[in-house]
Amino acid sequence: MKDDVPASEAVERPWASNDKLTYDETLKHVKRIDVVAEMALSDMVNYRTEMHDQKLRHEEELHKQKMEHEDQLFKEKLENNRYTLDRLYSVFTEESTSLSLLLKAAAEAMGFELVEKK
Repeated sequence: MKDDVPASEAVERPWASNDKLTYDETLKHVKRIDVVAEMALSDMVNYRTEMHDQKLRHEEELHKQKMEHEDQLFKEKLENNRYTLDRLYSVFTEESTSLSLLLKAAAEAMGFELVEKK
């Protein structure tokens, strides 16, 4: 009775070993595809991170240039205001002297009497 039972499934079904081989090869192929897909996803994430960092650095540089330009314009505006106020309040002695003489002459020509405060 023992001789009637085949020793393995391969003897009973000769194609079974081919099925197992095909299954093993398919699993190996799927594992290789998984590794390649994982590497591709990793590369994509790294690339996107690098591009995002470049974009942020570029935007930061543009903002820095803009702020420097605005600071320069503000300094020029302050300098112009200072010069204008200096001229307006006659900080320059030669201009203040001639302006006061002109005002005195105009007031006298109109008949006003100037009184100096003490």
